Amino acid sequence: MSTVFLNGEYMPMSEARISPMDRGFLFGDGIYEVVPSYDGKLVGFGPHMDRMQEAWTHCRFSTASITPGGAKSPGS
Repeated sequence: MSTVFLNGEYMPMSEARISPMDRGFLFGDGIYEVVPSYDGKLVGFGPHMDRMQEAWTHCRFSTASITPGGAKSPGS
């Protein structure tokens, strides 16, 4: 069984549902950002978060899910 993160919670993939009125579904809204790591250390994490915040705000997404501690890992 695979686990997915949707609408602020982890769930089995078989239970994940997206509303046909979801803006990301209708218009493809989304943000793609990458943070490289070398020897287990993140490189450029601060600028990454700045870019993420700017893009998030530009797309008018809620910032609650990207603030530190906003998302919980599976099983927590």
